[in-house]
Amino acid sequence: MSNDMRVKAAFATVDKLRINAGFEQARCIVAYEISATDARQCATMTYRSVSPNAACRPEGHGKGGGCGGKKKEEPIINEPEILAKAAGLTGVSVLFVNQPLNAFSALALNESRIFTVKVDGEKEIADVVVRLQEMLGSEPPRWLRRAQTGARAAFEEESMENSNSEGSIAPQPTAF
Repeated sequence: MSNDMRVKAAFATVDKLRINAGFEQARCIVAYEISATDARQCATMTYRSVSPNAACRPEGHGKGGGCGGKKKEEPIINEPEILAKAAGLTGVSVLFVNQPLNAFSALALNESRIFTVKVDGEKEIADVVVRLQEMLGSEPPRWLRRAQTGARAAFEEESMENSNSEGSIAPQPTAF
């Protein structure tokens, strides 16, 4: 029964080979359709280069703030860009990143019913695809089943033009 399960997974990347970016900083998001027996790259979304410190909020009232000061720099959250990135992930069940999401990104992805997985360090996309195939070939873990169900439900709601959906936050997987 689990062998017919398919998942559309996306990977935040700078070089299209490794999961080596956060959602906000990714120059590219590569998507794969994955089953237990096959996997194929189905989309590559490229974005303008985004540096985490490209634009900083001034701290205080113009005193000692900005990107050049000694105080901690906070990137400005570009809400329209984040919403556009999330909207471009239609049909994606799970997104792999290697940096934590900011609150706005987490909300946008959750509302799109995209389950996010933060990996430690940089992981080869090909290795994670193989691991997902192994999981789909046996009994998929609960988080993967929930991610797939959530994406399917979001797609059906979108098709029915129902904008009153609420997402749920699933437990963070430890398999990667």
